[in-house]
This record gives sequence, structure tokens and C-alpha cells, in this order.
Amino acid sequence: MKMNLFNFSVKTDVCFGVESRKNIIQTIKDHAWSCIGVVVDTNLVDLPIICELLESISSNVQKVVVAECPSHEPTYQGLEKLRTGFCDTQLDVVIGIGGGSALDTAKGLAVLVHNTKLAISYRGFNQMTERVLPIIALPTTAGTGSEVTPNASFVDSDEMKKMGINGESVRPIYAFLDPELTLSCPRGATVSSAVDSMVHATEAFVAKKTNPMARLFAREGFQRVLQALPDLAESLNDIRLRSEVMYGAFLSGIALMHSGTGPAAAMSYPCLLYTSPSPR
Repeated sequence: MKMNLFNFSVKTDVCFGVESRKNIIQTIKDHAWSCIGVVVDTNLVDLPIICELLESISSNVQKVVVAECPSHEPTYQGLEKLRTGFCDTQLDVVIGIGGGSALDTAKGLAVLVHNTKLAISYRGFNQMTERVLPIIALPTTAGTGSEVTPNASFVDSDEMKKMGINGESVRPIYAFLDPELTLSCPRGATVSSAVDSMVHATEAFVAKKTNPMARLFAREGFQRVLQALPDLAESLNDIRLRSEVMYGAFLSGIALMHSGTGPAAAMSYPCLLYTSPSPR
């Protein structure tokens, strides 16, 4: 059987493991970044582990600008509200801390610092005309894959459509995947995020543009999450299980990035509209 030509690369510098979050300080020093923008899920800002991380960053730079974002689906309109206090043109880098919504918001704000049109003007692919700030991702859930993708999803509240601000410039240049950051994730979000990663793996495996490498990552990611998730749902503080699910979800995200998506992502938002009293 003839094997089709395919390309494969992981363009994000990934650091995985317990306490890997602490390596962000050396990364900041290596780049001599002195003015840092941080986007953090508003539900996480008072957690000791997040407070400690923010304090560590603050003590090693000249200035930190923090934007708190809600954990529900980010919107272009919400992005506009956040940019008012965040878009300091002296910023060197943007750090996103949280689930997929926080990471996507960090990507969006990294675009808007120097691209001054309305946020919705940049929907689609590579619509930015000015430079986009480098992005660092610290996910607190395991499953979205946003930490390694060149996409940021946003909802247009007026037209009730889910689109995005996409392009290679919004792919994080660093991702610190620390399972300890997922310990505060409640059971519902833990399970739903993990299942989301299994959907990613399935789509990657059967996509028309899939390839042997994507299938290899998809299979391994799916199996790791499938084996660890039932026990994790009953033992949310088990860091070994948290690590397994986070690693499996990461593998599935890499697989999806190299295969293209199926209909699941496109269907998710309209389905949510019909099953929820209001969009999340």
C-alpha cells in the first residue's frame, strides 16, 4: 500500500510534568521579557497555586497586566471589553492561564495589542496586519488542545455564530503542561474536557487528511484517557491519573492538529444553543 506524502511538526515548545509551571520564570528571563500580560480564568485567580504563580512572575519582571476572563465561551464582544485595560503597547508577551476559553482569550488579546480594529475584524485566517505578541499557555484543564493549536474560537453574539481568530501567529510558542494545575478542575469539567480530547482523537484518526503519525498519536492519546478517566472521576486528587489524562489529551491535540477536523466541532455550538437556555 502506497503511503501518501505528509508533513509533521510540533511548533510549540512543550514542557510537561508536575511543577513544570515553575520553568516559566527561566523562559521569561531567557527572553529578557520585562512587561507581561496575563489572562487568567476569573474562577482561578484566588487559588493558592495560581496566586503563587502570579506572584512569582511579578517578582521577576518590571510590570504585569492581568485580565480576568469568564470561563464560558469567549465572544468577540467580550474580547473588546477586556482590551480596554489590557492592551498596553509595552507588553512583551501574553500568558494564558486556564481552560480553553482563557487560552483563546489570551490569543485574542495578543492579537489586539497592536491590531487596533474591532476584534471581529480579525475573524478567519491570517487577517492580522500588525505583529501579534508571543503567547505562552498554561492549561488548567486537559482536553481542549488550545495550547498547541493556531486557532482561537470566539462567538459572534450578534449573529450567534462560532468562528475564530486563526493563524500561525496565535499558536503559543511555549506551553507548560503541569498536571497540578488541573487539580482544582471539578469532576464535570474534568470529565467533559477529557471526553472532548477523545473526540479529537477519533476525528484525527478518521479524517480524510489523516496520516500514520496523526493516527499513532490519536490512538495513544485515546487509550491513555480511556484507561485513566474512570478512576480519575472517582479520585480527583490523584496526580498520577491527572498526568495520564493530561498527557493523553495532549497527544490527541497533536493528532488533530495534523489531520484536520470532522463535523463534531462545527456541530457543537448550534447543538449547545438548542439544549441550553443561553449560550455558554
